[in-house]
Amino acid sequence: MRVATRRLLQAAAVATGVGAAAVAVPLLAEPESVSVQVAANGTPVPGQYIVTLKPGASTSAESGRIGAADVKRFDGVLNAFSARLTAGQLAALRKNGRVAAIEQDQIVKTSTVQRSPLPWNLDRIDQRSLPLSKSYSYRRDGRGVTAYVIDTGIAAGHPQFGKRARSVWSAPRFKGDGRDHNGHGTHVAGIIGAAHHGVAKGVQLRSLRVLDEYGSGSMSDVIAAARWLRLNAARPSVANLSLTGNRSKAANDAIAALSRSGVFVTTAAGNDGDDACRYSPAGAPLAFTVGATDSADRRAGWSNVGKCVELHAPGKGIRSTWLGGGSRVADGTSMAAPHAAGTAALFLSHRPKVGFLELQKWLIDTSTKGKVRGLPAGARNRLLYKGGL
Repeated sequence: MRVATRRLLQAAAVATGVGAAAVAVPLLAEPESVSVQVAANGTPVPGQYIVTLKPGASTSAESGRIGAADVKRFDGVLNAFSARLTAGQLAALRKNGRVAAIEQDQIVKTSTVQRSPLPWNLDRIDQRSLPLSKSYSYRRDGRGVTAYVIDTGIAAGHPQFGKRARSVWSAPRFKGDGRDHNGHGTHVAGIIGAAHHGVAKGVQLRSLRVLDEYGSGSMSDVIAAARWLRLNAARPSVANLSLTGNRSKAANDAIAALSRSGVFVTTAAGNDGDDACRYSPAGAPLAFTVGATDSADRRAGWSNVGKCVELHAPGKGIRSTWLGGGSRVADGTSMAAPHAAGTAALFLSHRPKVGFLELQKWLIDTSTKGKVRGLPAGARNRLLYKGGL
């Protein structure tokens, strides 16, 4: 759904549009000090920082040396940790030669807007041209593939999920509660794999909850989720992040590491009508970033653009699963990205051992060219197409 991408790290759903604040890129350590990068246009988490270390340095040793509180270590996906730091602890880390970069943690937030029904999106991705054929044809359903949704959680008991959905991880602040109290994650999961609304109707759905009932969370929790997934994901698998924030090198590096581990990562481009490369995880290397179109193949005016956007997919007026066992219509690049995740799951059910680059190439090569209207000059004109899957 469309999520507000302003000054926050946010779920990239434009069901009102997930927006994200642009966190400035962390500076590399200088000989004797490290600059602290604060989200000038974002919403910082007071007193909380993400500290990236140089190769060979230990996250446990460096966080323990200064007595940091609320430490989350990201070993396995990123040589970094997040913690609450006093001014003195922060000053000590800035002078620490083993520290590569420090970013202030930032908020993630999503909001949604209910709209009138417009169930057109599945129909669009199984044909090359308009008008719509009023049908969705498929030979595969994603069986044997696991789709991970890093979001607000999933309402696992929704009848469209059958017994295919459950929570596998949630940020520590939720104390083990992986349920969706917002609706955004359930909507995203439904586009990927609900029995009626989903692209891959037989895929296993797994939730990693990083956002609360208000659709708010932190970038450090997103990195922690990526770490857990890199260490524990089933194969073959895809992971969808319908959230976005200002550019964060730490987050981008974590997402790239997750992709290299064999999990195909799809991300929302963001809903600021801006350059997607300025945001995270949309600008991450080895992330498959997706912009949004409407039912007339027009680029949504709020959809981010630029060289980091691989292709576009339906993202306006998308009906999918919601809390309470029902459905809701929403807009956003948050809705576009899971169409690509579902299509990737269909492909992996056929060829389970392909890596990120091969699957990325297939999605790009198979996409319908030249159909998206309203793109700026030089933009890649590609529309998601699932081929004969």
